[in-house]
Amino acid sequence: MNQPQLFTTRDTQPAKEPTKPLQLKEKAYLQLKKFLIQGHLVPGTLLSERKLAVELHMSNTPVRSAIERLESEGFLSISPQQGILVRRIEPSELENLFQVRLALETHVIQKLCSRPPEGLDQSLKNSLSQLSEEIANSPESLYHRESEFSLLPAMLLGNDEIIKILSSIGGRILQATLLISKSQNGNFPADAFKPNEDLLNAIASGDEELALSTIAQNLSNKKTVLVSALNSQAALN
Repeated sequence: MNQPQLFTTRDTQPAKEPTKPLQLKEKAYLQLKKFLIQGHLVPGTLLSERKLAVELHMSNTPVRSAIERLESEGFLSISPQQGILVRRIEPSELENLFQVRLALETHVIQKLCSRPPEGLDQSLKNSLSQLSEEIANSPESLYHRESEFSLLPAMLLGNDEIIKILSSIGGRILQATLLISKSQNGNFPADAFKPNEDLLNAIASGDEELALSTIAQNLSNKKTVLVSALNSQAALN
């Protein structure tokens, strides 16, 4: 399988690296993750570390670090036989991701409702207003904005480790969502992915019971849509 061309470039060799390797590793990770989530690197694609380094204008070192990190997050698999492969997400894996997401978001909601931070209500309203405006101006950004929306409570709680895990899980779910929506030819039920104002209102008012039931139903709806679509695709293959 041919290596996908990510950039148009005249360079045939990786450029020399600046003197900030940690920043380069992060840049390589973010760029490759973006290509994976947006479907520029589709499941089943075999990747070459050397070619990716050329495309990203980097040496192999930061690219190798990014590949290892993306492997740990489930986007890639690496083996001596196959090399670097863009992984397909299986229905069972997607269900597991939603289970972990529900457990973490339940914890976040319980913490926020028990001790609401000062200004929580206004912060949530401002964030929802901004996301809604962006979606109205660019409907195709719905799934990206929903992924960002899901991080809002954790960000308000300020637990960096939970944010990191939810961001990783959200990336995999977003990748699956975008791939499935593109394959549905306009028949994808996008309403299930609109930001849920009721959830934010419940958190802001400290109504833990309502917030927990809302997030459980919200994630269940998303999971049902995506898992059903994956199962249907698997049956056709």
